[in-house]
Amino acid sequence: SNVYYVKDQKMKKLDVSLSPIVNSHIENEDYDQAYATSCLGVCDSTWNRLAHDSLSAMKLDTACRSFFHLGNFKFTEIIRRTKNQLRQNAANHDVLEKTKILFHFEIASICGQYQQAVKLLVKAGEVHRAIELFIDLRRWDEAKVFATRSKNSDEMNRILRSQAEWAEEMRDWKKASEIYMSCNEPMKAVQMIGDTKGVGWKEALIEIVRNLPKSEELALECCASYFEHSGEDNFTNEVYLKLGDCRRLMRLYVRNQNWTEATLLYEKHESEFDGRELLPYAEWLAMQDRFEEAFQMYRKAKMPDQSRRLIMELSKNAVVMQRFGDVSHYHWLIATEMLRDDATVRSKAFDESERLNMHNVHIMQSQRYYVYSYIHEFCNEVFVNMHHEMLLHAAAFLVNVIKFNDVPRGISLVSVLYTLAKQAIFLGAYQVARFAHTKLHSLVIPSSIEDSLELDMITIKAKPMHDNPDLLPVCYRCGTTNAIVNKIRDDISPLDHSSGDRMDDDKCINCAHPFIRCFLNFDVLPLVEFVPDDIITDEHAISLIQATSSSLSEYGDGIAEGYDQDLFGDCINSTLEHQKPNQYMPVVVNEQTLRSLNREDVFALQPLFKDGNEKIVRTRFFLNMIPDIGIAVSQHCHHFFHEEDYEQAFLKNSCCPVCRFPKLKDYGHL
Repeated sequence: SNVYYVKDQKMKKLDVSLSPIVNSHIENEDYDQAYATSCLGVCDSTWNRLAHDSLSAMKLDTACRSFFHLGNFKFTEIIRRTKNQLRQNAANHDVLEKTKILFHFEIASICGQYQQAVKLLVKAGEVHRAIELFIDLRRWDEAKVFATRSKNSDEMNRILRSQAEWAEEMRDWKKASEIYMSCNEPMKAVQMIGDTKGVGWKEALIEIVRNLPKSEELALECCASYFEHSGEDNFTNEVYLKLGDCRRLMRLYVRNQNWTEATLLYEKHESEFDGRELLPYAEWLAMQDRFEEAFQMYRKAKMPDQSRRLIMELSKNAVVMQRFGDVSHYHWLIATEMLRDDATVRSKAFDESERLNMHNVHIMQSQRYYVYSYIHEFCNEVFVNMHHEMLLHAAAFLVNVIKFNDVPRGISLVSVLYTLAKQAIFLGAYQVARFAHTKLHSLVIPSSIEDSLELDMITIKAKPMHDNPDLLPVCYRCGTTNAIVNKIRDDISPLDHSSGDRMDDDKCINCAHPFIRCFLNFDVLPLVEFVPDDIITDEHAISLIQATSSSLSEYGDGIAEGYDQDLFGDCINSTLEHQKPNQYMPVVVNEQTLRSLNREDVFALQPLFKDGNEKIVRTRFFLNMIPDIGIAVSQHCHHFFHEEDYEQAFLKNSCCPVCRFPKLKDYGHL
């Protein structure tokens, strides 16, 4: 304030500080007088002291006017609100005291006295507001201490979420994800890491995957999505394995062309797939020229049309390339495809009889090309290691089963007849040689063999008119001696269109029993086909043979053999009596005859497929009429062999010589 006085006839002004007076009033707690004095003019610091000291002394009117003078309207508003609350709760002492404490808390918070503010909140019983204060201050440790004291898990989770959100705002994704995991919110942790993709995010995310239980499917699927979009297939694979999601795992394997794992997964969980998941693998195999594997994959993918189309195309190409062994194998694959007991195959426009007929046609084609592969090798290779008898039997088989007016594509009749003629002359089968030369004259002969054929024709004119008796095949059912080539007796022209289908011409001319040949040297094996009586099931027939053979052995081999031959011979005679001419009928045996057979002489061909009509696909039984000759059978393709030849061929090639099946199943007798 100013004091004016006159000195030397002049008006002068003297500044007089009222702050000491105001301070004195404040010290004496005379706040009203201090305010009145301050109104005369004091500095802001004095007003500020008056405002806060009067506020501490709960002189709210003085404090409010002092803060208003300072222009601090925040305090003014707080004071006015508190005055109203005190006025309203004047009758309630507890509420009145709590209001005062919370008033001092607000003042301490505004003044930055946070420790004092927290103490006041605790005193007022407002622990959650104390925690809220520490959260706002980002003082997480103090907030956690108070949450621990309150023994409220929800408060702790709220602190952790707030801390994680703050770390997220600060772009500290690692800290945020750790906090989210600690408060059991894995989805937020995963999204934080996956969206940020900071340094080391993949390792952090896979660590979460390994620690999460399988029940957290949403979080694990989210992890897999982030890994998959980032091209981290190894981590994606690990996530899908943990989830057990076979379909997504299969799509991942297919996309990465991890075919080994894809096939293993399919075989392990085949019931969960419809087969089409392997279709890309089959197409990839075909692109890599691995056609047989592609065929098998098309099979597994339940795409029979594609598999047959592929194998037929392979067969045509193999014919063009003169790989007749492969052509045979492809036709055998087609035959097995026709008999698959599969819903996809059955749904096509083939009934059971058509499927069985097409199966037999392709089996016969397979046999023709398989045998012709030896003929082709003999005619085109410079050095061959083949027996003359084998080549003669092979050529004779082809002449018997091939219709001259419908020769399979790629098979050369000239080569077949040339081989037949050459081997017949060498082995003394001159009647066969003359037959072969006669047929060759009606065909176009390559110039390279014309001179040789003319010389052979001149040579055989001086030879006998019959064949070597040792070469003539004998029917082991009726005992008839047959010609080496049945067409000699039929005397059919090579272009005779009325001869009918000659698929079954490799058979006995008397009883029409098909010749069962060894498919390595192609000679006739001493096997006779028989069928159990209609009232006897295949399983019962097998059990009868297996159960009684051991009991017969106690009487001695000679007695047993004679007993077998007598009963079985009676069945043969009975069948021949009832069989119509040129119509084959298997030998029918009764239960007594089955009991008499020696199981070591019986071979049973299990059907390649089974359905409700057993008689269509009944087990085929064969009896070895000369037990001293060891015979083997491939149960996979139903071809017979001499036992030693089959074992040697399997050891050499590690597969069946005809169907190329790599596993050596039971190839012996019943």
